[in-house]
Amino acid sequence: MRVGACLLLPFLTWAQPAFPLGAAVVIDVGGPCFAPEGPFETLISQIEKRGWQATQRPEDALIEDLAWIHAVIYLNSDTGGASTANILEIQRKAARGLMRKKDIPQSKSRFFKNETSEVAETLIFAWRKPQENVLQVDCRYSIRSKTESSQHNEASPSMITSDHVRIGDTTVQRYSFNPTNFPGEKPPAVVIHTEHMTVSQ
Repeated sequence: MRVGACLLLPFLTWAQPAFPLGAAVVIDVGGPCFAPEGPFETLISQIEKRGWQATQRPEDALIEDLAWIHAVIYLNSDTGGASTANILEIQRKAARGLMRKKDIPQSKSRFFKNETSEVAETLIFAWRKPQENVLQVDCRYSIRSKTESSQHNEASPSMITSDHVRIGDTTVQRYSFNPTNFPGEKPPAVVIHTEHMTVSQ
């Protein structure tokens, strides 16, 4: 096992069973989120070969996952007095706008779904090349259980627990939720953000 993979072991367990295969694209230190090599289309093909299905349909379940994926940044910091419901509603509207966004040569993104009988996963893959020698790739991932079994970090009194690791040019941040602190809402079990940037000479 590579050193990077060893460092990521704490991110591999979210409940029982461990992360399904869909998550491998997010936490694979040799994959498109950590080591993006080749044009955008090649990276998308790599993701699809791992079982992910690209989608541009703003279905309610997808919009909900996208909202949580982005809301976690605000929920895990100073909300400025805004309620969870207000933050999520803003992010739901933002998610619909994000899905309508058109690609430009310097910025492209795709949305993916992966479902099994036990879990539903969502992935946003964002590719940016603001300068010819700069490449930025962000992956945003969420997973939720389709069963009623305990999937969350209910042992923690915090609304959200987070941890992070940096491997080479990529930073990984994992957020897990205590659903008892989100009455009336259904957060995913885990959200993972990866941010990669390389600057060539």
